[in-house]
Amino acid sequence: MLSVHRVTTTCRSTVLLGILLALVAAPIAYAAQGQLIYETVHATSLEGNLVGDSPDRLVIFYLPPSYETSPEKRYPVLYLLHGFTGSPESWTGESYDGFNIQETMDTLIEYGWAQEMIIVMPDAHNVYQGSWYVDAPATGNWETFITQELIQYVDTHYRTIPDRRSRGIAGHSMGGNGAFRLAMK
Repeated sequence: MLSVHRVTTTCRSTVLLGILLALVAAPIAYAAQGQLIYETVHATSLEGNLVGDSPDRLVIFYLPPSYETSPEKRYPVLYLLHGFTGSPESWTGESYDGFNIQETMDTLIEYGWAQEMIIVMPDAHNVYQGSWYVDAPATGNWETFITQELIQYVDTHYRTIPDRRSRGIAGHSMGGNGAFRLAMK
């Protein structure tokens, strides 16, 4: 009988410990999460480029945690441009020292350090390893794609605040150069 009591006490302690750990971990496990959407966007401004790069471009969208649960809400947009030799996946943990845009934004939003926004990460990798986000007959009209076609696509397919005051642009390396250039124009 004594050994049964010890097993029962041990089981009870293990169950209580498990419940305590579950309660402590619950806020982490159930924190609101944004989502990444991978789409192919056709860019007519890139058609017929002389190097033969496809005008069908991967674009990754980060949608904030409330996007699915608040269908009436509209969001500002950040266009996030990758660097030379990079791709949109550079922002999702593939490179940039493992930086992950989804985890970072979810954390910033959860702690109130950033407002919810849509983040748009287009693929500007080409045969020369990067477009530099400029219009050129050889590589296509990348500036036009980003500043006109992509903005129009995003504003018609997602719940944005379709106003230039609700758009931002940033980037890394080649993308930083593109962000400064395109913002000044």
